[in-house]
Amino acid sequence: MVNDKKNTLNSYCAKHGAIVGAVLILLTFIFYFSTGKINDSESYAGTANTVMTIIGLFFFTRQYRNSNPNIIFTYGTAFKTSFLIGLYSSLIVAFFNYLFYKFSPDALNEFLLATQDAYLQTGLYTDGQLESVMSLLQKFLTPGVLAFSMLFGLVISVAIYSLIIAAFLQSKKSNIQKDTSAFDKDMSEIE
Repeated sequence: MVNDKKNTLNSYCAKHGAIVGAVLILLTFIFYFSTGKINDSESYAGTANTVMTIIGLFFFTRQYRNSNPNIIFTYGTAFKTSFLIGLYSSLIVAFFNYLFYKFSPDALNEFLLATQDAYLQTGLYTDGQLESVMSLLQKFLTPGVLAFSMLFGLVISVAIYSLIIAAFLQSKKSNIQKDTSAFDKDMSEIE
């Protein structure tokens, strides 16, 4: 019985995480074809992706809560649902970025040039220091490393978003106490 709940939650999160991931990839394509760059600091691509991620996590977590009225939707359950949806979408987006940079070497070189420009604008590095930083970046900045670092950053972001979303979507204790037995009421007070 417990295993069925986990499989249901996992399959729900995988399905809806794929939807969020597909929307984020679609947004990336829209901004890429409109600006010609996948990472353009002057466009609103990052902001749009963040907003769509938060909306997707909130909407699908709320949908799961509303479609399962028998589940006591605690803060932990809300966090887990939101985080798993975000984890699956992050895996999809990171894999897409891996494929994009793997099969588009020009985009990887463009990313390196954008990074070099960002370092130049700070004015913190001498020419010699900048050359050594860029040579290290060229050595270690591969599509796999980029995808892994993106996955890491997305998972951290999703965890933060999920903590906030869970606070809004957890069931209120008054709702729990109306529909449960005396044992469940007492156990909910312990949590």
